[in-house]
Amino acid sequence: DRITSRRELRRTRRNRLRHRQARFDNRRRKDGWLAPSMQHRLDFTIKEIKCLYTFLPIIKLVVEVTPFNNQKLVDSNIKPWEYTQGKMHGFKTIKDYLLARDNYRDALDGKQYPASQLRVHHLVQRRDGGSNQPDNLVLLSDINHSQANHHNGSLAKLRENR
Repeated sequence: DRITSRRELRRTRRNRLRHRQARFDNRRRKDGWLAPSMQHRLDFTIKEIKCLYTFLPIIKLVVEVTPFNNQKLVDSNIKPWEYTQGKMHGFKTIKDYLLARDNYRDALDGKQYPASQLRVHHLVQRRDGGSNQPDNLVLLSDINHSQANHHNGSLAKLRENR
């Protein structure tokens, strides 16, 4: 009896939905619809422009919004599949990439050393806003890396050259 009564209740619940209109045509987006993230960016930009108008004598404003391809600047002949292959593609670690890039040479004295004697060093320390990107990294031998004053003089020249 319980099973039968539950089945009847379940069927009546399902049948209560039958009076609704068909919903196959209600998923069209209004003209000018934007994804929420894009809508937020647009609203924020408009709000900032209105804020500028309050204290600057702006006569004419031109806003250009275009997609920009940074990788085309680096390599104009880039193929579609190469977008996912960055500088370090094919290398297991950053040190392997730096060894290949710098040809096992110390950044300060230019001498070649075995990989076991080279250390990865930041040009701009991370606490000062540096990153772990290869452009901010160099190889230093154990001897040069252990010197305490390499941030004061000799590496500053390297930082300027990069």
